[in-house]
Amino acid sequence: MRRVIVLFLFLFISISPSISAEDSEGKLENRQVVVQYNEPLAADMMPYDLEVVETSQLLKRNNIYVYEVPDQLNYSEVINNLEQNKNIRSVEPNEVRSVDNSNLSGEPYYSQQWYLDTINQQKAIGLTNDDTSITVAVIDTGIQADHPDLNGKILPGYDFYNNDSDPEDDNGHGTFISGIIAANINETGMAGMTKQAKVLPIKVGNYSGEMLSSNIIEGIYYAIDQGVDVINMSYGGLSRNFLEEAALEEAYNQGIVLVAASGNDGNTQLMYPASYPNVISVGAMQQISTNYNPNLARADFSNYGTTLDVGAPGTEILSTLMGGYAKGQGTSFAAPMVSGLAVMLKAKHPQWTPAMIEWAIEKGAINGRYSTGAWEPQLGYGVIDVFESITLDSPDMKNDVSNSKQDSYSINLNSEESEYLQIPRDQDWFEFEVPNDMEINVSVRSDDNVLNIVGELYRKGEGSPFEILQGLNQTGEIPLELSKGTYQINVYDRNTRWSESPYQLILTGDTSLVHFIDVSNKSSHYDGIQALVKRGAINGYPMTDGSRQFRPENDLSREHAAKIFAKVLELPNPANLTEVMKNFNDVSETYTYANEIGATYEAGIFLGDQGNFKFGPMTREQMATIIVRAFELTDTGEETDVNLNAVSPSHRSNVKILKQYGITTETNFRAYERVTRAQFASFVYRAMNVTPASY
Repeated sequence: MRRVIVLFLFLFISISPSISAEDSEGKLENRQVVVQYNEPLAADMMPYDLEVVETSQLLKRNNIYVYEVPDQLNYSEVINNLEQNKNIRSVEPNEVRSVDNSNLSGEPYYSQQWYLDTINQQKAIGLTNDDTSITVAVIDTGIQADHPDLNGKILPGYDFYNNDSDPEDDNGHGTFISGIIAANINETGMAGMTKQAKVLPIKVGNYSGEMLSSNIIEGIYYAIDQGVDVINMSYGGLSRNFLEEAALEEAYNQGIVLVAASGNDGNTQLMYPASYPNVISVGAMQQISTNYNPNLARADFSNYGTTLDVGAPGTEILSTLMGGYAKGQGTSFAAPMVSGLAVMLKAKHPQWTPAMIEWAIEKGAINGRYSTGAWEPQLGYGVIDVFESITLDSPDMKNDVSNSKQDSYSINLNSEESEYLQIPRDQDWFEFEVPNDMEINVSVRSDDNVLNIVGELYRKGEGSPFEILQGLNQTGEIPLELSKGTYQINVYDRNTRWSESPYQLILTGDTSLVHFIDVSNKSSHYDGIQALVKRGAINGYPMTDGSRQFRPENDLSREHAAKIFAKVLELPNPANLTEVMKNFNDVSETYTYANEIGATYEAGIFLGDQGNFKFGPMTREQMATIIVRAFELTDTGEETDVNLNAVSPSHRSNVKILKQYGITTETNFRAYERVTRAQFASFVYRAMNVTPASY
């Protein structure tokens, strides 16, 4: 049978919980199911004898309807049958979530707010502007709107549990959360996290803290419609709910920062919504007197592990409660501190995206005695430090590889690209050519061992990946058999983490299998041509039918020779190209191969002739001279049988050196003939093999 998990608001119970996940298995509201259609459909088109439950326009707008399964039908069978219906996108039980209100004691003293100093809140409070238009949606049990410490901070909200416009809190949890975020800073009562926040109360829970999945989803879409900046979710459970996740993804894409409590089971169990990739998962820190140590700082009830993002104080937390104040503990109360910090960052940087705000929260967090910017499983990137986060500048993304598939960055096989995952949910799109059917190896190297890098592989033009490579930085090389074509790879971290350390994407393959239609694999020049292809020095000429030509008998031009040397010898581009180009009257610094020509000039290979580079073909004896210069070959003193009488005096010694090293085997060198593309490839390939370790 399909298991139904009851989820909780994360208020920690120190004595004995009255409700547990195990106790609540199978708890449903009137045997209801939540159904999302693929396209707009009338509710009466449901193919089973189910009763239509009144559904709000917020859900209908997203093709979502709520139905009740009659007693005479098997609930699990109905769900299984609905999941097979091609017109239905998703089916979810209308789960019940609960909150328990034990462990609160009235102590309305500001001096008890130990955590404000711990997270440097007071030091930062004057560093943001007075913009009071920043809105936090608190999806919870409602609000006591007339609480004196919340005066002027509460916006008109909505009650989705009772379907009315009065989200009065008859439980207390929502009021407690709201006070942590937004209690007035006016030297009375307690202090909230921020002066800027206005709270939009969205009531989805009743007096006992029970709430329905459908109401929570309604609440998320309502928050989107109201244009909020932050959503605080101090609830969660074991079940991943597709409809809830889709609603949160839409909110994230609308620029809303999403914050949730990690859970109070004290283990590594994934909890939702905190474990969704677009949500900041917040764990709880306890008050400690020793220097920071993540193993000591994490409250023993706080969930931790792979999806945890950041920590905040979660014990002995003072906040507003019905008619006064109280203290409590739980990850429920850590999350709103992060929501408050998100408000402060949004007020200071209105144009920042949710990812940039999350980065600042995590980058400013303290994760070790004096270190920031590193992740560990106990409290993620660390315990928030409001001052550190508020004083950060925008992350520098100007050189970041595109996050867009349409603007993927072109790379070559047998190359290594260094890049960063700079902010949460950063992704880098690369594009590469596979010249023929062949095996390639994909790997990623990273010094940051907390990253879990994934690569999604696409054929260009296709919408879905055909291969998802998990743990690229942990598994070594992954071999793939690919057909000839253009491919794209999307690189990201599985847990949406970022790092200040670069990673290297490495694609290798035996490019000797590249097929040129005019070069037989039996040609004496085949190995030399393929060696230069592997170095990225030559690519050939693409034809309209998808094939490639090398044109082996064409004359080699000087400019193409410069490009080949620059690639083979890995020559750096000139630091001052303008200055270098003054040595050549016939080369502009805007010319396609200007950098390669300049690089070979600085390397002493192409020195020019009477102030000119002299574009066009080369003779074989001229080629001999530039090869000797390029590979720094010297006369061995060995006598040779090459006929030097047919070589110009200025090139004789260099032709002799080629013969000494076996780079040419000919007695008659044919010095005045033009060198072809195929001949040059072979000569360079032999020169590379003189000292193969160097090339």
